[in-house]
Amino acid sequence: WDRVLYLRGGSIIAGEWKLYVDARNCDDPLKCGALYHLKNDPYETTDLAKKMPEKVRELDALANDYKSLHGPAFVSKLKTEAWPPKNWELSDEPRN
Repeated sequence: WDRVLYLRGGSIIAGEWKLYVDARNCDDPLKCGALYHLKNDPYETTDLAKKMPEKVRELDALANDYKSLHGPAFVSKLKTEAWPPKNWELSDEPRN
């Protein structure tokens, strides 16, 4: 993928990698996170976090960048809040 997907709780997918973090129960992905190489392990059976701490830190830094974004919040129909990235511009196209 050519974009980063931010998931709940500090989890993230970037390229071929997924870092899973359950931020409700732990705030240190090096201790309780799970790292998967999605291209080689699409079913997420092999946790590589302990073998690749630098990749865990890299993905955690990306997730923290996302968490630091601020902007006007809106409540979706799923009853969750979302914030648009900084400098996000909407097109002038009318909605249907």
